[in-house]
Amino acid sequence: MLEASGADLTGSTGTYSWSPSNVDLTSSSGQITYAYSNTAANGSVIATGTTTGPYNSCSSGDKNTSQPFPLNIAGDFPSLSVSPSSPTIYSGCSVNLSAISTNGEYFSWSPGNGLNSISGNEVTASPTITTTYYVNTVDLNTSTANSEGCCSSGSIVVNVEQLSVTGPASICIGSTATLSISDVISGSTYSWSSTSSLSATGSSITDNPTTSTTYTVSTCSGDASVQFDLTVNPLPNITVSPSSARVCTCDTPTLTAYGGISYLWSPSAGLSSATGSNVTATPTVTTTYTVTGTDGKGCINTAISTVESICIGVLGDCCEDCDDDLLKKKIDTAFNTSQYLKIYPDPNNGNFTLNISTGDTSNSYASISIFNMMGSLLFKNSIALNNGLYQGSFSYPNLPSGMYFIEMDESGQTMHTKFNIVH
Repeated sequence: MLEASGADLTGSTGTYSWSPSNVDLTSSSGQITYAYSNTAANGSVIATGTTTGPYNSCSSGDKNTSQPFPLNIAGDFPSLSVSPSSPTIYSGCSVNLSAISTNGEYFSWSPGNGLNSISGNEVTASPTITTTYYVNTVDLNTSTANSEGCCSSGSIVVNVEQLSVTGPASICIGSTATLSISDVISGSTYSWSSTSSLSATGSSITDNPTTSTTYTVSTCSGDASVQFDLTVNPLPNITVSPSSARVCTCDTPTLTAYGGISYLWSPSAGLSSATGSNVTATPTVTTTYTVTGTDGKGCINTAISTVESICIGVLGDCCEDCDDDLLKKKIDTAFNTSQYLKIYPDPNNGNFTLNISTGDTSNSYASISIFNMMGSLLFKNSIALNNGLYQGSFSYPNLPSGMYFIEMDESGQTMHTKFNIVH
């Protein structure tokens, strides 16, 4: 309440006008109510008084006229500043609000929601949503019988954020996950814990749990906290069939992968495709293929298959000579039933007996050659055939375990077979 006086002279009626106009003050009386939320220019409100009525003048007669008179207004507005300026806190946390005035003697805060007190120059605010707090202060030295004194007001917006965490909802076992505070507030400290016994601080953490884990992060001495659940998925069981194979260069075995929804094969050399669950393999050298399978949750695992390329350049018609059934057919039927090339025992330890029958009764010589699976000639000997027959012992104890091929050549007539050495 502001009060003006001085325009009411004896025998006359005083009227008053108020300025500045931007505070929307309209009154013809000597009193107005001034809204605390409005601030006048330079912290002052000006009243102008005019009196109308008879008064004595130096000229003759009484006159009714108007003229301004100097007026008195009760008091100036007290100074007021508030701090901090627009602070931000997490829901559940608090912040101290301060009002500073050189001549204000009483402070009133509103609204009261989230405040520990509505009076005093310092209060603690703990709002759950963004809230604007207003504070008024009164200069009691300017109070009169009709006024409680001049008032000033200020406001503080307390911004409220919800503590939250961003990170992957799930990972594959063996992978790492980074969890971060979604909205970091400057000056805040964060403490992390988990069901897997993790303990850390900071606005983000990196962890590689082996089981599904719940993380808890807190701030404001634990007054604000939030949990985050991380699922750990197992790796898929990727298999490939067959896991190993022996082929000729013209064979096309099929490799089939299981356990995933998509597959990638490497190396791609010798494969019909680098993707898909089924591929055919025709390598020119022994090759180990790795298939990487991915399941529906994005987890990956691998399996291998070794394709052994054999008979390259050993016996002429590779596809036929390397196929067990065709090789047996060639040995048994290429000549009449009296023709054979046999090794026993098979498998052996490098010591074996060779029986040969050419089907004729002549005496002649033949060459015996032994090759490894890569077609390299290891040994070559000459033998004598008596009446087309031969039986002799061979000893190669230093040959490593594996498959070998033997060829007899008698004047361009050949017979072949294979045998195995096992130590």
